[in-house]
Amino acid sequence: MIDLAESWVLVCAVRLQTLFIWITIFAVPAQLLAQDADTALLYGDGVLVNSSVIPKSTTIFPGDVLTTKDGIANLVDTGSSAVINKNSIVDYQKKSLKLEHGQLQVATSAGMSVRVGCVVVSPAEEVLTKFEVLDVDGKIQIAARQGDVLISQGQRKERLPEGQQGTRNDSECKPGALTASAVSHGILDSKTAILAGSAIAGGILIWLLIDQSGAPLSNSQP
Repeated sequence: MIDLAESWVLVCAVRLQTLFIWITIFAVPAQLLAQDADTALLYGDGVLVNSSVIPKSTTIFPGDVLTTKDGIANLVDTGSSAVINKNSIVDYQKKSLKLEHGQLQVATSAGMSVRVGCVVVSPAEEVLTKFEVLDVDGKIQIAARQGDVLISQGQRKERLPEGQQGTRNDSECKPGALTASAVSHGILDSKTAILAGSAIAGGILIWLLIDQSGAPLSNSQP
């Protein structure tokens, strides 16, 4: 009887250990699992990945092209998040996004950058940084919402302080185009003006760790 009891205790212990392992696996946030696979998570309604409509959430890989129409998408990467606005096209790369058209907002503590043509927007410091990029009708608009950002174009780099905006033109990226034009800075009127602007609806996931400050660059959708 003693041997049988000991065997039963051993079996129960093994089963409990197995159950604990499975509970641990399912308890790990999907974001962490995606990190190990060098991927990101995408949430949204009516969002296309490589021209195919996705369910409400999916895993995306470097090189995937994301397209939004009437809705917006929330992207969650390692140490970074992004809200992709309506009517936007974005090429996802690990730690970087290539904006083909439209508008997006980024919050990153991992140095995520946004490329528009030959213009690259990235955090100036290794701190939590929030910035917004709009590319429509040949005009690139950048806004530094939290922390300074760097605007790079070839060998030329310019720092955009927190709370300011800058613009570039797509024509500057064409072969033979002059690159001497400077970023035009426009100091936002006041902190009140920033707070008064509505944050992009549906960006719940990206703004879990940060406050929603800063009005969109454009009131109209791209």
